[in-house]
Amino acid sequence: MSAQNSLSQMDIGRQAFLAGDYRKAAIAFLKGYLQSPELASHVRFNFGLIQSRDSSINFDALLDRALEATADPVLRKRLLRFYGFGPAYKGFEQYRESRYGLKLTSLLEQRNDNEALERFHLRNEQRLLDFLNDVEGFDEASKPLVSIIMPTYNRAEILHESIDSALAQSYTHFELIICDDGSEDGTEALIAAIDDSRVIYVRQENQGAASARNTALQRAKGDIIAYLDSDNYWHPAYLELVVAAFTRMPGRSSVYFDFIDFHLRRGGSLSIRSTRRPTFNHEQLIERPFIDLNTFAHRRELYDLFGGFDQALTRRQDYDLILKYTWLRDPYHVPISAALYQRNDTLEQITRLHGRDRTPV
Repeated sequence: MSAQNSLSQMDIGRQAFLAGDYRKAAIAFLKGYLQSPELASHVRFNFGLIQSRDSSINFDALLDRALEATADPVLRKRLLRFYGFGPAYKGFEQYRESRYGLKLTSLLEQRNDNEALERFHLRNEQRLLDFLNDVEGFDEASKPLVSIIMPTYNRAEILHESIDSALAQSYTHFELIICDDGSEDGTEALIAAIDDSRVIYVRQENQGAASARNTALQRAKGDIIAYLDSDNYWHPAYLELVVAAFTRMPGRSSVYFDFIDFHLRRGGSLSIRSTRRPTFNHEQLIERPFIDLNTFAHRRELYDLFGGFDQALTRRQDYDLILKYTWLRDPYHVPISAALYQRNDTLEQITRLHGRDRTPV
């Protein structure tokens, strides 16, 4: 539609406003925005003027009627964006300031690989924004609660970084359940100092990561379950991506994303092991696990049907759960890097401590 038509709608709106016909003015202004989205700030300003003159006009009802009358998916998304139902993620600037962005930048600067870093950032961010913008959106009442499961044991030195990466998510309707598996390093005091009602702290005697995750799962109230270990980092839009993925694919029960797998050695050297995950194939997953729990999320129904983690396994409890949850229905793979997975020789990690354990899952 032409700019001339949108200007005509804006003129109609202004004339109706001056004549005191505020409902007609609101409709005309909204039509002007649909024809030329760059007029959004002007339309919002005019809506404010209308509301100051006539508070009885229901702008939510106006949106509902406009959506009912609009079949074009592009215009529907434009309407929802105008009413604030678009992506909460603020883009590259928010990414750079996040724990994820700062950590990745720091790591890759050690490799003198800044040009490759920038190229990776730009490609990944563009794919991410395209993905989020492809979903119509949802209002506050329809936002699903996400339960984040985080086990920890004697990680007080680095735990706050993972917690920060969860609390800085652009999608804010979540609960973070931290199960302390008998830490003796001040973990409880660290978490007690966090002033955020979404953080739930549970402590138990030391029984292992599988038990800690199961304890947290028993407390979970969310419709969607996500997992973040205490030594890893999420992209600030990760939960928003998860919810968008389930909105986009309502028939899927689980989803997984790409991640950056890096190794920090004791001497300080760094290697990037991989940045991409393969498309899903259950037989290949049995032979060689390629989905990481930190970028795997699922609907609560899977936990209710199949239970949680096998506490008899010393390692690979996460892969056992993923195999179980993806057996009947393939997960939805989103090829966007959404987390940092670190292998750190200075930390006591299950992967390193039991690296030679070939217990079948």
